[in-house]
Amino acid sequence: MYKLLGLDWIQNSYDDEDSKRDWFIHTHRYSSSNEIKLLFTQGKPISCVQSTNESEFYIYCYSEGTDVIGYITVKINPSDHRQHMGLHYCSFEMVTNDDNSPHISIIKKDQLDSIEGDQGALMLPLQNEDDGNMFTLVYMDWDVLLVQDGKESKGAPIVDYTQDYVESILKLQ
Repeated sequence: MYKLLGLDWIQNSYDDEDSKRDWFIHTHRYSSSNEIKLLFTQGKPISCVQSTNESEFYIYCYSEGTDVIGYITVKINPSDHRQHMGLHYCSFEMVTNDDNSPHISIIKKDQLDSIEGDQGALMLPLQNEDDGNMFTLVYMDWDVLLVQDGKESKGAPIVDYTQDYVESILKLQ
C-alpha cells in the first residue's frame, strides 16, 4: 500500500496527465485460479470480498489485460456449520466448471463496485482433519462470521461456555 501511495505521490508531483494509471487497491489478487483452488482444498487462509449476495464471496486472480480482474465465486452453506472457541465455521463451496476447474468470471476494474458487497474478509480454515472446506470469516472491521438458526450474519465472537467447551479446555491442560 505504501508503495502505491508513493507512486501516486510521484505521479502527482510531475502532474503529467499521460502517465495516469488506474491502480488496483483492494483485497489480495492471486496469481491464478489454480493457486486459489490449491489454497481452498488444502484449507489455507484466503483473502476474499463479499458480493452483493451476502452468501457469496469473490476471490480475485489475475486475468488477461490490465483493465480487467478475474474472480472465483465461493458460496457459504450456513446449514453445515460448527462452533469452535467462539468462532463459527461454515462449509464453503467453490463454483466450478464441468471439468471441476474453478469457474473464472471476468469484470472490468471500474465495474467492481457493482458486484461487491460491504467489505473484504479473510477466510480462515478450521484446523481439523475431519472438516474439509470449513472456514470462518474475519471481516475488515474485525467482525466475524456468526451463524444462528441456519442463517449467516456477522458480529463479535461469541464464546460458548457450555460443559463441552469447558471439558475441551481442561483436556488441553
